[in-house]
Amino acid sequence: LATSPRSPGQGPVSAGDSASQKKIEKDMRKELDFLQQQSAGHATIDLLYLRNVMIKFIEVPPSDPITKQRLLPVVAKVLQMSPEDVHLISSSIRLHAPSAGWLW
Repeated sequence: LATSPRSPGQGPVSAGDSASQKKIEKDMRKELDFLQQQSAGHATIDLLYLRNVMIKFIEVPPSDPITKQRLLPVVAKVLQMSPEDVHLISSSIRLHAPSAGWLW
């Protein structure tokens, strides 16, 4: 029976334990690789969604503040904005609207 040293106080490791440990490590590496690939895929999807939302938000002209206000909650959610951030941007949209008086 082959053995290898263990940490002090834990006794020897048999060849079977070593093979089992290697299998566990291999399985953990596979799981880690899988999770990294999954998260990379989600990050790509999230980034594309963010890109599309931001392009739409930026493309809306100041003459259409209602559309900007409707897109703001989506932008805020994707960017995880605070309520203060949302209020600041909303105020800016109203301020730069051509005829802000009739909107609110």
